[in-house]
Amino acid sequence: MRRLLACGALCVIGLSSDHSTAAEPEPILLSIEGHLVGRIESLSTADDPALVIRAYYDLIPKEQKEILERRRESLASLLPAYRVAFTAADSAELAQVVSDIDTQWAAILAIHAREFTREVQQILIVAYGKVYPILVV
Repeated sequence: MRRLLACGALCVIGLSSDHSTAAEPEPILLSIEGHLVGRIESLSTADDPALVIRAYYDLIPKEQKEILERRRESLASLLPAYRVAFTAADSAELAQVVSDIDTQWAAILAIHAREFTREVQQILIVAYGKVYPILVV
């Protein structure tokens, strides 16, 4: 009898739950972002993008900041090579430079994901796009 009641209860729960497969996304009820760095209220999106990047980087551990700065320098050093390869229409060189840019950018984004909230990650993407337009193409 207990087994029958348990099966009956499971059936009622299963039938009463809504398992809609509609294209409507489920709302996010809770987002835990723990130790991640959040938005700096005093910064505006109209501020100098390099200043925005620097301000957020000053809030993370020194080791991560140094890694990000090295990646950023590497990214900046690749831009002239991109322009030369693009202007020369050298598809092999252009592919290599784009691959190198993508590698640096992916590493930067990975650290951003570990250190910053989603909102700050978006702010940094916009700031990087202003400083390095190649990233938003």
